[in-house]
Amino acid sequence: MLIYVASPYSSKETNIVNNLLERTARVNSVCKYIASKYKYGLNRDTMYFSPIVHFHNISQHYEHSLPTDAHFWESVNKIMINLADKVEVLMLSEWKESIGIKMEIQYCKEINKPVFFVEPIS
Repeated sequence: MLIYVASPYSSKETNIVNNLLERTARVNSVCKYIASKYKYGLNRDTMYFSPIVHFHNISQHYEHSLPTDAHFWESVNKIMINLADKVEVLMLSEWKESIGIKMEIQYCKEINKPVFFVEPIS
């Protein structure tokens, strides 16, 4: 089974350092969530994919020059959503305001992909 994990990424923070720190904290929250699924052996036959975990680290090698906006990543996200069996929305702060999450949920509705809302690990 493949689960696509959607979560907010972009930050409203205007200070560039604080913006990066907030985005990194969100990536770490997603990593913690996914790690918890494997830690307890509940989902070892399941692959979790998070676009922000995957691409945040890749962008670090390009001096943060890759865009962080949802529209830039939309086509890549749709490819992975198409491959996924379901989508889990990790309800981190500002998830309801996230343009990316709104786009992902709307796309899931269009293709009848199940969407589940999950709490982050504290």
